Amino acid sequence: MQTPSPSTDVFLSHNSQDKDVVTEIAEQLQASDINVWLDTWRLRPGQRLQQGLADGIERSQAVAVFIGADGLGPWQGPEMEAFLDRAMREHNFPVIPVFLPAAPAEVELPHFLRIYRWVDMRNGITPEAMELLRWGIKEPDTPIDPKLPLDPIKESLSFRLKYFPDWVRWLVALMLIVVLASLLIMRLPPQPQPNLPDLYHLRVLPLDPSGNPVSRTTVSISAGHEPQQLADGWWEVEIPAAKLPIDRSISIWAKSYGWSPGRQELQLAEDPNPWVEIRLNEPQSQLQGVVKDRSGKTVADASVISTNGFAVAVTTDNNGQFSIQLKEPEGRRIRLQAENHFGLTTQTYCYTGREGCVLVLDGQ
Repeated sequence: MQTPSPSTDVFLSHNSQDKDVVTEIAEQLQASDINVWLDTWRLRPGQRLQQGLADGIERSQAVAVFIGADGLGPWQGPEMEAFLDRAMREHNFPVIPVFLPAAPAEVELPHFLRIYRWVDMRNGITPEAMELLRWGIKEPDTPIDPKLPLDPIKESLSFRLKYFPDWVRWLVALMLIVVLASLLIMRLPPQPQPNLPDLYHLRVLPLDPSGNPVSRTTVSISAGHEPQQLADGWWEVEIPAAKLPIDRSISIWAKSYGWSPGRQELQLAEDPNPWVEIRLNEPQSQLQGVVKDRSGKTVADASVISTNGFAVAVTTDNNGQFSIQLKEPEGRRIRLQAENHFGLTTQTYCYTGREGCVLVLDGQ
């Protein structure tokens, strides 16, 4: 039974014309405790060459492919087929192209070798080049000394992206899509711009909540000249385009005594004579105040009622304060009466929409 060959750190694939310089490199690797597989050291007389080479590649932890002045040797073809099969099965299997001192300035590598990081010894078997080779063989996951020179990898963009993280590849793809979309948009014919007027004549009609026109109103607008009321109840305002914001949007308000104001948003376009109806709202207002005794202390739990027909009835809180919601327009005068548990009362007039209504109870 044949005894299996021991495992080695690196298989040295080379042209026999470069035997001397490869042997020198092998000796330096052996001296730095890297166990190499070199054919003249490993193949016994009488052993089948092809079987011995395949066994050496299978039992090595990495392969170094040396390229010299004469390029790849005849046996390096079958060797490359074997370690390419190994690299396909083991994604992290190191394949290290090495340019020997006699290699030409422009090295023509086989396609599948171009994707691997190489070691350049064309300037000599320097300590820096040997350190790079040892790093690729023994410590692929350990950072290299930053003082050592690293030549850029001369590969196409597709090969380089292969070793970037997924998010980088997606980012590059997205940037390419954006550039292509921008170029496509630039080639599209320009869209015709609408013929926007330089001056608008806006007409506004205020309506009550039931939809009936309201005669005595005031209208204000966020842009344009002062609105003018016409005889038919409409309001008209001239709006120069120069006074409008970029989107030509405006706000319009309508007010009338007895109603809460109405508001309408409008975006002006191609029509130079737009019109809009603004519906006023049911009147709503608030009246807030406080009940005190003659000494100035606030009175809690006092009743506050209206004495002139408005339906209001509330009770003061612990701080003597009250708040009344009314369906009345702001500024309406209301007479209020306050009374506590002891029968002390007072009356005063307050105005809706205002704060600070004070009711002072009579008596001690």
